[in-house]
Amino acid sequence: MRLAHAVSSSEGNTLLRAGVRVRPAYVRRLREMGFTTVFISEPGLDDVIVPEPIKTETRLEAMRVLRETFRQARNRHAIDTSGVVAAAQAIVEDVLADHDILIHLGDIRSHDDYTFSHSVNVGALCTLIGRGMGYPPAALRELAIGGLLHDVGKVFIPESILNKETPLTAEEMALIREHPRDGFEILRGRPGIPLRSAHMAYQHHELLDGSGYPRGLKGDEIHPYARINAVADVFDALTADRPYRKGASPLKALEILHQGENKLYDGKVLAVLRSYVAVYPVGARVRLNTGQWAVVVAARRRAQDRPRVRIVEDPDGRRLEPPFEEVDLLERRDLAIVESEDL
Repeated sequence: MRLAHAVSSSEGNTLLRAGVRVRPAYVRRLREMGFTTVFISEPGLDDVIVPEPIKTETRLEAMRVLRETFRQARNRHAIDTSGVVAAAQAIVEDVLADHDILIHLGDIRSHDDYTFSHSVNVGALCTLIGRGMGYPPAALRELAIGGLLHDVGKVFIPESILNKETPLTAEEMALIREHPRDGFEILRGRPGIPLRSAHMAYQHHELLDGSGYPRGLKGDEIHPYARINAVADVFDALTADRPYRKGASPLKALEILHQGENKLYDGKVLAVLRSYVAVYPVGARVRLNTGQWAVVVAARRRAQDRPRVRIVEDPDGRRLEPPFEEVDLLERRDLAIVESEDL
């Protein structure tokens, strides 16, 4: 097997280049570093790239900035917010640049980088949802800043508690429940940090029915930005691989969120997020009504049930040889997807 995508650390260092043959020693080392997933190249499909809402360079720079910002906060130093503001602006520009943007498969991240990967993803998701709700660019930047920094209050919680695989004790849960308040205290009044962004840190665990924390706010008492942040936070957490469980697919995560629609989470926010999640993401294996199996190579937001695919197996399950036949289901109305694998 060869890597389809490079594997990088949160500092931006390339650990393994795309195209490298995957050796057992590499697998062992990646596992030691907390990686659970890599993208594998496949003959006839090695040109297929899984799109992301933001560029790789934007992601890596945002993670670098957050690592330094969280370090400053942990040491109780005045945080330099200029890097976060610049990273938020880059996220906004990436999100606005792609009119057909969709959320496809989960990203690759190690357990050690989880906090920073999660924060960048939440910043991007908040921006994407805000765009779908019609917010102007200035508001999108506030959403991006708040999403990036929503978990900054966790700097005072020991890693042993954050990564604990067994149920938390009452004392540990009480400590966890203080991180929104701590985050707000770190952020409020900081140059470059809008108060609305600081309130995203304060309120992102509040739920519509009042069962959230730290203040048990209800309904419209929760700021609209924080209601966006709550959905983005849970969606990304559900889709992430963790030491104790495999991440859910984006569609499965939406199903779980739907159970709390208009009770825990804002239904309007969920509807916008749902419109951005690819029904058949790039890289997914799907079965056609002919019995053939295919791989999705391109999706479109306005006709999600009609992606472009490459047929890789015949109806009897025999693997075909590349180059594979590529079919645009928008043009071939006689073909349809009847099943998808692991979605």
